[in-house]
Amino acid sequence: MRLHDEILNQTGEIIASARRILCVCHANPDGDAIGSLLGMGLLLEAAYPKAQVSLHCRDRVPDTFTFLSASVRITTLPACQPGDCLVFLDTAEPKLTGVQERDELFDGSFPSINIDHHPTNTRFGSIDIIEAEASSTCEIIVALADHFGWELTSDTATALLTGMYTDTGGLLHSNTTAAVCRVAA
Repeated sequence: MRLHDEILNQTGEIIASARRILCVCHANPDGDAIGSLLGMGLLLEAAYPKAQVSLHCRDRVPDTFTFLSASVRITTLPACQPGDCLVFLDTAEPKLTGVQERDELFDGSFPSINIDHHPTNTRFGSIDIIEAEASSTCEIIVALADHFGWELTSDTATALLTGMYTDTGGLLHSNTTAAVCRVAA
């Protein structure tokens, strides 16, 4: 997967300048939504210790994914404040968040980064990292971690592998490429 340098530079600038980083996934979350939310949140927390990183979903974590230790940190989305940035994960369009009525989240009032693998993504972020050839949003996050030199802890790797595993049907679906297997290893 080839991520574009200009977009990556802009992404780094937005994140580095944020006081709070609010990571958000789609409502009724699946493994890729939960895995990318937790994986990205843990990576950002380690890479930007001065920023407050929080994890948000409109709905509760399905019991299937409560083995992921950071899942207890997922809450509903608070009011945004000056200095916030939003990171939308595995969300092809605003209505999938379940909080689309909150215009300030999607109208450019706050900088946002939209990371997704769905080709139908409506590109609603200030920055859109949409990689339709990726098996999952978690696979894209691993590429971002490699680019920025973010360290994967065992908790982060487990969260990201969960998303890749579930979105590839246990590494059985046709989106299980050699690249997916390398990342999973």
